[in-house]
Amino acid sequence: MQNRPALLVGVSEDANRFLKAAIKRVNPFLPVHTILIGDGTEILESNLGREHPIVVFLSVEEMDRALPVLHLIRSVDRSVLIVAISQYVENGELLNLMRCGVREWLQSPVDDTHLSHCLERLKEDMENMPAPARDIGDLVSFFPAKPGSGASSLMMHAALSITATTETNIALLDLDLNCGVQAFLWKAEESTSLFDAVQNAERMDDPLWERLIIRRDRLDILGSGALNPGARLETPQLHRLLGFIENRYRLAFLDHSGNWERYSIDAMQRSSAIFQVCTTDFASLHHARRNIDMFHEMGLGDRVQTILNRASYHSGLDHRSVVSILGTEPVAAIPNAFHLLQNSIKEVAPPKPETAFGKSMLSLSKAIQKQVSMDLSLPPAAPAGRRSSWSLNLLRSVVKGLRSNEPSVETVEK
Repeated sequence: MQNRPALLVGVSEDANRFLKAAIKRVNPFLPVHTILIGDGTEILESNLGREHPIVVFLSVEEMDRALPVLHLIRSVDRSVLIVAISQYVENGELLNLMRCGVREWLQSPVDDTHLSHCLERLKEDMENMPAPARDIGDLVSFFPAKPGSGASSLMMHAALSITATTETNIALLDLDLNCGVQAFLWKAEESTSLFDAVQNAERMDDPLWERLIIRRDRLDILGSGALNPGARLETPQLHRLLGFIENRYRLAFLDHSGNWERYSIDAMQRSSAIFQVCTTDFASLHHARRNIDMFHEMGLGDRVQTILNRASYHSGLDHRSVVSILGTEPVAAIPNAFHLLQNSIKEVAPPKPETAFGKSMLSLSKAIQKQVSMDLSLPPAAPAGRRSSWSLNLLRSVVKGLRSNEPSVETVEK
C-alpha cells in the first residue's frame, strides 16, 4: 500500500480523535490527518492538493454541510476513495451519497471489526491507485525547539547553500511576527511585512508580489515587518497566500517562532518537510523531544527531522545520549562555528564549502532534497582528503620523538 495518508473530515475534534484511534488500531501503518468540516474550503483544498490522501473519511451527520464538502473533494481529486460516516442514513440519502462517489458507509461510533472489513474491501483499490502527479511547489518549515536555537540563521544558510550550487529560486517567509530576523539577516528591512501580504492575499498576483518582496539573487524575501504585539494571521488568507507561493515557486522556506501559533500550525500542516532545530543543552533537547511527541500527535511525525545545531558535546552528553533523549537520529549536525557564521551573516554570503560548517550546510541541503519532490541537483560531497603516506607519518613521529626525548618508533601512526 502506498504511504499516502487517510484524511478524516469530522464535525468535532472528539469524533476525529476517536476514529483516528480506531484506524491506528486496525492499520497502524496508515498515516492519518484530521480536519474539521468548519475549517473552510481553503484548508480542505490544501490537504487534498498537498497530501493526496488515499482515502477520506467524511462525517455526513449534517448532510447539508457534508454534500458541498463531498463535491469539493470530487472536484479536486476524483480518484480518492471516500467513506461516509454517520449514526444513521436513510436509503435515499445513501443512494445520493453513492452517486456522489462515496464507496462505503460506516455507522458511528465506528466498530473496529466493521472498519477492518471496510479497509479490506478497499485494499485492492488502494494498492493499485496511481501515484499523484505533483504540480505545486514544496513548503519547508524551520521550527526552533526553543528560542535561540538558531533556526533562522540555519534557514538563511541552507537557502544560500542551495542557491550557490543550483539554479533553484527560493522564497523565504518569516512567520515570526514578534521576533522575526529574516529581514535583518538579509539586509531587507525596507521590505513590506508578511502581515501586509496576507491582508492582500485575495488579490495577490505577480505584479503585487514583486512590490512586496526584496530580491537577493535567486532568493525572494518577505520579512515579518515591524514589531506588532498581538497581531495574528487569519487562516483563510494565509492559505491563499501559501497557495500563491506554491504555484509560483518550486521551493519555499518558512521561518517559525516555535510558539505553536494557530497560523504556524496551519503552515506546518501544509509543509512537505519540517526541520526542528535544537542544540545540545538539556533544556533544548527536552523541548525538542516534547515537540516531536506533539508533531506525532498531530499526524505530522513523518515529516519532522531534527537538526542538531552548535553540535559540541558537554556536561557529560555524547552523541548516543543526545539520540537517546531525542528518540531519533538527527538528520544533520552543524558544528559550533560562531565567528565563521557571523562573518557569513555580515557578508550575506554562503559559507565557504571547504570549511566544516560549509560541508555541514551541504549535508543539510541534501537532507532537504530528500524531503521534497524536486531534484535540486546538488553536487556530491567533497571526497575526503588523502591520508598522509607512511613515510611522512614516520618523519613526523621522529620529530615528535626528538622533541620529547622519547623513542620515535613507538609514536609511528598506524
